[in-house]
Amino acid sequence: MDPLWLPSDIEDQVCAFAEAEHGSDYTAAMVDLIKRGLAVVQKLACDRELLENDTAIERGEAKIGADLIDVQAVTQQWEQALPAGAEQLDALFQKRVDAIAADRASEYLRLARELSKRPEEGMRRLAIQAAYQCAFNVARFYVTQVLQIELQRTDEVLDRVWDELDRNFQRIASKRGRELQKASRQADHEDLFPGDLAAAASKALSDADEVVKRLGGEL
Repeated sequence: MDPLWLPSDIEDQVCAFAEAEHGSDYTAAMVDLIKRGLAVVQKLACDRELLENDTAIERGEAKIGADLIDVQAVTQQWEQALPAGAEQLDALFQKRVDAIAADRASEYLRLARELSKRPEEGMRRLAIQAAYQCAFNVARFYVTQVLQIELQRTDEVLDRVWDELDRNFQRIASKRGRELQKASRQADHEDLFPGDLAAAASKALSDADEVVKRLGGEL
């Protein structure tokens, strides 16, 4: 707004009153004085508004500063919590892996025990294969999770599991595992199983139990 602006109707009233009482010269001086007074009032109003704005800005800056401090504190808490959270997740994942491996091996061993009681040749062959699968799952878990050795998903892993056990002071478990592996292949591929099938099924169960025991588990 123009600081020397005066509404026309008000200016006309002021002029008429001033001329009637004091003449035209006084009128002009009076109007000028009123305009200047209005300018001062407007400037004061503007200064007050600016002051209020400055105060609001200072308050806003203070609020932003406080928010930044809060953000920094939360960030620091997250940075401190992340490693612990990661360890907890790793532990939970490990427990889950342990549970899956144990459940799978336990199912194979239970199946082997049930099948070995059947008189049919096919059931006893399957009992030998199930006992081998139990031992292999336990051994593979031991090699990958306990010994922290990475195994590729290839046919070579079937032999490498027992090689790694042998190299890492689990020779008995390795020996029993290889015997189980051989018996399982014979039960799977040989038309005429060499030897007593019932005795072979019983030995397969014993070997599987020994592998589980040697590698620190009970099923």
